[in-house]
Amino acid sequence: MTNLVCYVYAEDKTVNERLDFVFLDIGLNRGSIDPADVVLDLSKSCDTDEIYIIGEGRTIAPNKLTSLNEQLDSRNQYQAVADFGFPFQGDFDSFKENFFIPKFANYNRDTVFVLLPEAHPHSFHSLPPIFAEKNALMDLKRSFFSIQWISHILSEDDNTVLNLNEGIAGLETAIENFTPSSDPMRDAIELFGYNTHDTISNVFTNNLGVYSAKLEDSFYLFFDSMIMDGYQPGMSFEETFERMTPEGLFYDERVIPMIRETYDHIKSWNQKQLNEASENICEFRSKEIAERALAYAQDKNPKLVLLTFGMAHTGGIIKALENAQMSYLILQANSREL
Repeated sequence: MTNLVCYVYAEDKTVNERLDFVFLDIGLNRGSIDPADVVLDLSKSCDTDEIYIIGEGRTIAPNKLTSLNEQLDSRNQYQAVADFGFPFQGDFDSFKENFFIPKFANYNRDTVFVLLPEAHPHSFHSLPPIFAEKNALMDLKRSFFSIQWISHILSEDDNTVLNLNEGIAGLETAIENFTPSSDPMRDAIELFGYNTHDTISNVFTNNLGVYSAKLEDSFYLFFDSMIMDGYQPGMSFEETFERMTPEGLFYDERVIPMIRETYDHIKSWNQKQLNEASENICEFRSKEIAERALAYAQDKNPKLVLLTFGMAHTGGIIKALENAQMSYLILQANSREL
């Protein structure tokens, strides 16, 4: 099997200073940094350079990095599997072959947050073309594991699972006439191409133990999108919307009025006002996603919370969960071909 995508967790070994990074190891040289790799800085509440090709200018001091194999060996994967009750804990080799946990914290709480950072489809146009396929394969394996874990939890007792996602109602993808089977991998493959949140939503539709929800305010979400897509003062709505919908991307008709409302709110702003409003918008969204997810967890008291979000928000969400002393783990596929 050929390696596709792999996350690497790196940290400074000094006592008082820690520098956390996650890499998408999608280049030709597995386990080493090369120009096709993508890096995410977890020390930032929102890393707006999360989709960034290292070879185009971003560098990291060599002493901050270790090799892929050293990182995987240094994380106590077995302990995490045992602590969090994975259905694979009786077959750790199977888990290790398919998944790993680049970062986790166990505060011995009844609820565990499973963080599923992703590269959004609208970011693919700025990456090597093959990246979309690799990211989809990673999501496929995470969807399979998530379905299996949820089924395992629901079969044990009267437990509740939350399936939460960055975004707003109207952005989810519902599949008509889909009937779940008893085979999680078959279900995940049938829904291949949808992110973990949407796959879980479709598999567990009408299941009383699984609750799916979106987490954001439409203004902040679409204002952030407009800024990232190059909105400038004086642009028409038509030009703004065109920039937000590159080839291959479209919005559900239900959210277009929300986009228009956001545009109408900012269309009279000058560049200074735009800069002031957008300066911390990504950090605000990281905080909003985490706070609303924690509020849902407090209300429902679930056994498991699966949270899917854009990679940029990883650092901010982790900080909020640690401040709340909420147990969490980042789940990634080792992303070998199936």
